[in-house]
Amino acid sequence: MHGGLLINAPTCLASLSWWFKNRPGNQVIRIRSYMQQLNIDGDYVLFRGCFACEKSLYIVQHEGMVDHRFDTKKEVNEFIETNGLENPTILKTSNLQPLEYALGTMRSMLDKIMEDLKSTKHSVYLTGKNCFRYKLAKTFPYKGNREKTQRPHWLPEATEYLKEKWKAQVMDGMEADDALSMNQTDNSICVSPDKDLDQIDGWHYNPTKEELYYVDSFQAAKCFWTQMLVGDKTDNIYGILGIGPVRAAQLLADLNSDDRMRQRVWDMYVESFGSRAAERFDENMGLLKLLREKIND
Repeated sequence: MHGGLLINAPTCLASLSWWFKNRPGNQVIRIRSYMQQLNIDGDYVLFRGCFACEKSLYIVQHEGMVDHRFDTKKEVNEFIETNGLENPTILKTSNLQPLEYALGTMRSMLDKIMEDLKSTKHSVYLTGKNCFRYKLAKTFPYKGNREKTQRPHWLPEATEYLKEKWKAQVMDGMEADDALSMNQTDNSICVSPDKDLDQIDGWHYNPTKEELYYVDSFQAAKCFWTQMLVGDKTDNIYGILGIGPVRAAQLLADLNSDDRMRQRVWDMYVESFGSRAAERFDENMGLLKLLREKIND
């Protein structure tokens, strides 16, 4: 959508300057934001930091062969297919690094974000307990596809570290994404690699790509209505069968307002779900739309 380019930047952040810095094989936007408020996706920092110190090792055992070790499941599958192995034994072990490794990774991530954006004014948000979306989901369990996902070993300790050292706020009843949305202003930057947050207008920074970009209100609306058509399988939210990102883009391409996009999406829900259109439309709206009401201080 933005391709890493800064275009149509509003005058409300006229103090923001940027320059390109070349490095081998990559062109990265460097930013100086003069103490803008940074609203940081703490879930991204937390899980990336914790998983960084957990390296999986796969061991393939088969009669008549020595053990073979691989770093990824993809490599295991390729080895089995290439050698025509039938019913091999696959063992998975985890090489766990000390807690300090996870904490150091998170500290480095946060330090780099503030260095890239030249600001120390920040708020870190973490997803809390009892998110409202679990009760709202009726058709499919919210995040029901994650029930067997293993949690990082150091998650509790790392969470406490972010709360104590970085004043991270745990948002019970909602998710970190909602807090980022609720606290987005003309003078803040939403820091997260999650593209779903592009339904929020304003400044965004993707720390994994080192990209700063601006989302206007029309682009934000288009992002949301695209989600309504496609769904979000990561969270077990299903849109309309047969509509992926390419088809969604085609359906919305000729529309120039939020109201027209809403009507087009509604028409597609009626066509797909018939008498259940309103039920599915309202449910997905509630699941996909990020909260916008400002958090009370």
